[in-house]
Amino acid sequence: MNKKVTIVILAFATALGGCSTAIKYTAWQDGDAIQSGALRFGLQETTITLATPAPAKTDSSPPKSNCPDKVSSANWWTCFNQVAAHAAMAPSTANPSKVYVATPDDAKSLHLATTTVSGTLVSGQDTLYSVVTVKYSSNATTVIAGAGSGAVTGFGIAGPYGAVAGLVIGGISSGTVPFNLTKNPVPAAPPKVTDYICPDATVDLSNASDKNLRPSIVFPVAINSEGAKPISSASGIQSVKDNSLVCWHELPNAASLGTILPQRVGSATPASPLRQPISGDGWLYRVVAISDQNEKAPDPTQPLPGPPGTMLATAYFADTDARHDFPYSSCRKVQIQITWWKDLADAIATSASGKDASPEVVNFATVAADSAFLTAADLKKGGVINFKADCGANVSMDVDSSAVADINAVVTASQNIYKAEQTWATSQKK
Repeated sequence: MNKKVTIVILAFATALGGCSTAIKYTAWQDGDAIQSGALRFGLQETTITLATPAPAKTDSSPPKSNCPDKVSSANWWTCFNQVAAHAAMAPSTANPSKVYVATPDDAKSLHLATTTVSGTLVSGQDTLYSVVTVKYSSNATTVIAGAGSGAVTGFGIAGPYGAVAGLVIGGISSGTVPFNLTKNPVPAAPPKVTDYICPDATVDLSNASDKNLRPSIVFPVAINSEGAKPISSASGIQSVKDNSLVCWHELPNAASLGTILPQRVGSATPASPLRQPISGDGWLYRVVAISDQNEKAPDPTQPLPGPPGTMLATAYFADTDARHDFPYSSCRKVQIQITWWKDLADAIATSASGKDASPEVVNFATVAADSAFLTAADLKKGGVINFKADCGANVSMDVDSSAVADINAVVTASQNIYKAEQTWATSQKK
């Protein structure tokens, strides 16, 4: 009979040892209460800053254009000399915002385990974290010890069958997608620059058609990865024949924040400006998905290649069952391509004449968070997610030490039951 009781105890140990962290994820609504041990968090996007190594201004004079004095539509790329791209995590700007609540669901394990989620916020942010910690604690040892105690008591009351009943009673009492690309309509002949502007962009190129306008831009300039969608496929950007996957956004221009005015070519001063600066001022950019050398260019509408656990965000949050992982935005290698409107217009005209053409571009390779896809950090027994400043995270899983305690509890309970059984058997011989 001792074997039967021990087997039941081992079954308890196996079931309880299989417990893991249990977290449910729900979309956060303004005003929702956050229970103790839960965490409100947002999916990461990226802000990419284009800047020069020049020291910060200390006076109040207007910002000076980074373009050389003799820049024109023929050599506009000289405006980007010594410019570098810097990526940093950023909150989502979507409406509704991509903010969720991670809530422990200990009822999944009948409260035989306890899960807590906490984090360290990035300074000045209320949904972005530098560190997220998931803690797991098992109550298995308490349950097993209680089961053994109940079995010992059962032997004293009704023998071996009472021991099995006592084991069960004792155990119970101790328990405590992708982004959808919007295709522009096929442009009527002859195609225009505006046919290649992304549908949601607010680019005003009505003044840029004046050939006397010279390029002018002031750095730093910040681009949000969420607002830079749709992301272009590297396999479809070599020609301007098809504008469905290669649309352009306006590039913000810090000149619009100051008093720098576009000048006529050859003019040394803005004494006779053609117009006030507008957002973009003719600068256009697009974000292109790239891959490592010798790898096939990724399709930006498909799940990213990444570690196990990478999936569509919509699929992840559609699953309402408790999980033992924590999600964060996947990272995408991208290239920011910048051009001047005239270069794009010339390429379109060349293509309309029957020749293949693509505009000259300045490239900046970097990384960007794409919240359409998630990487789920597996934290069955808890762990720590240390987020990187630009994108992604380093995950440290906690070692499962509960098994050692469970073994100790099983051995102790089994020995106690054996001793109780021997005592009961001896009593029956008298």
